[in-house]
Amino acid sequence: PGIVVHNPRSNLNNAVGYGLPARFERVALGTDGIGADMLEEFRLAFALARARDLQFEPTDAWKWLQTGH
Repeated sequence: PGIVVHNPRSNLNNAVGYGLPARFERVALGTDGIGADMLEEFRLAFALARARDLQFEPTDAWKWLQTGH
């Protein structure tokens, strides 16, 4: 199975919308050059997911960070 790479800051900057990455089994956090602060990507990924799903936990977004490590 493949891995979906979620670049939350870049997606916001490019106004491409939110792809609901939590719907996929394997997700990694990334950055496509807009910055290299992966903890900031984690924070933003959590905030965006939580805004749509109150059951989404910080540990869920942390798993995405670990997948990309």
